[in-house]
Amino acid sequence: MLPVVLTATALLSAGCQGDQRTAGGAAGATPAAGATPAAGATPAAGGNCRFVSAAEMAQAVGVAAVKPVETAGGCSYLLDPADVMPSLDPAAATFPPLPPSIDFSFYTDQVAINAFAEDLKNPGEQPVSDLDAPARWLDDDGEQLHQLTVRTSRGVVRINVMPPGPPQHLRTDDRVALAKQIYTIARPRLT
Repeated sequence: MLPVVLTATALLSAGCQGDQRTAGGAAGATPAAGATPAAGATPAAGGNCRFVSAAEMAQAVGVAAVKPVETAGGCSYLLDPADVMPSLDPAAATFPPLPPSIDFSFYTDQVAINAFAEDLKNPGEQPVSDLDAPARWLDDDGEQLHQLTVRTSRGVVRINVMPPGPPQHLRTDDRVALAKQIYTIARPRLT
């Protein structure tokens, strides 16, 4: 049986703060604690947004600016700084559309690590090369999931690249390349 595939953003919108799942999801997974940015780096914010600064994210994806929004499962970098995350009722049957974003999560618990092992069995996920750790890519347009998952020595990184709406454009349509660049920026801060 394939794991449930839900975007971190979709679950954030559903108010599932304590049960963030992404492809191969990790219920109860929590972001890494104690990691700090590399010397000289300016993090976007504390907490879950500390791995990639807003300026680094904007430069990586080719937009003028992004707005980091800390979530229970990580950090959403809104591609239009004027956007806001909608306030949602978790009991609602439908939710308003979420603004385009890049979602970054880093989990160090065993549940997330086990979920990555399950992801390896998902035929929809493709291996990603050129990184220093095992990595997979999943494209699921129906779930708006365009996600890089990397198994680091300390845990699991998940980067979901949602395309912006017109008139915005990312620097490339190659979402894998964008996610790999974002991972490369964050990698020294994941220790």
